[in-house]
Amino acid sequence: MDIQCLLEQEIYTDRSGISEFRIVEDGTGKRFLARGFLHEVKTGARLILKGVSGPDGGGCISYGSAHTVTSTEEEAVAVLCCADGISEKTARAITDELGEDVFGYLDRPDFIKDLMQIPGIGPSKAGSVIRFLRSQVSSNEDYVWLMGKGFPYLSAMQVIKEHGSGAKTYVLSDPYGPMYKKQACFEVCDAIAKESGMDAWASRRVRAVIWTVLESDAANGNTRMPMGDFLKHCSRLSVWDGGTAIPDEVLSVTAYDAGCCTCGPGGEEHVSLGGSSWRKRALFTT
Repeated sequence: MDIQCLLEQEIYTDRSGISEFRIVEDGTGKRFLARGFLHEVKTGARLILKGVSGPDGGGCISYGSAHTVTSTEEEAVAVLCCADGISEKTARAITDELGEDVFGYLDRPDFIKDLMQIPGIGPSKAGSVIRFLRSQVSSNEDYVWLMGKGFPYLSAMQVIKEHGSGAKTYVLSDPYGPMYKKQACFEVCDAIAKESGMDAWASRRVRAVIWTVLESDAANGNTRMPMGDFLKHCSRLSVWDGGTAIPDEVLSVTAYDAGCCTCGPGGEEHVSLGGSSWRKRALFTT
């Protein structure tokens, strides 16, 4: 669902660039709180919010992207003149042909073709206009995606602050990375790994399972875990939707390779993160 509205009031903008603001919907006069990225938070600006969903438990709606509405020729020309190589004369030629809602151009199925048919517009100028307009559209898709996957709000903001518009790409390329940084729990990251097509016995997943079990045990005040208990906990955690668990042999070999295993005086085997070469050579994240 899309909403055309007036930005009535900015509530706040945090360090990651996420803003919360109050809007008034055109036509109905309904007021909503909205949260997400905006290229410029300006009271009185007319906006189109696309892909609107919610409200959430806090009463805020979210959206996929947002852009301002240019409703006069002068506004439209001023925006187009910000694109590299576009003069006022060229900008007016564009608005005469395509209208005053410059960001609405991006929704035209034949936008490039339409631009190229305007006298004085070649591939270079057309590309400049398209790149500029796209750069001014506030994309909120990564934020919505992270929240939808189960990331806590502050963690989602941290990932976006670190990776910007590449946040979703980063998480999909390294699903367990946020887990090691305490940005998401194993279950959230494991679901993303499965969705991305990772093999159930992939080495990165095996290491993530082992890390989670040993971190949990250490958090409970234990310095080491008997091998039998370790394998049982790992096996239980590693099952995907009732499927086969990671084999004990794979788990034990990986733990030995990482230097997590020790033997007691009686030959009993234990596993722990203490003294593990994992922390020293970053085996978890490679």
